[in-house]
Amino acid sequence: MSEQKEMYTATDSVYREQMKKILDIDREIKELNHDKRNILAEAQKKGCNPKILKQMVRITKMRQSDQDALQDALDMA
Repeated sequence: MSEQKEMYTATDSVYREQMKKILDIDREIKELNHDKRNILAEAQKKGCNPKILKQMVRITKMRQSDQDALQDALDMA
């Protein structure tokens, strides 16, 4: 049983390394979100409605079957 416990033991350097990776990713996400806001602001200056643009992106990310169901619902309206 002690052998199994040793498998889960990590050194301080391993924790620091993993923490650094997570913090780096968090920083990248923050930068990407800032870029996304800039793109939406630029689109708005060009006459696009940012809410519509966000909705278009959300729909594009949907599975095809969900897109089809949404389109069917819109066609009925």
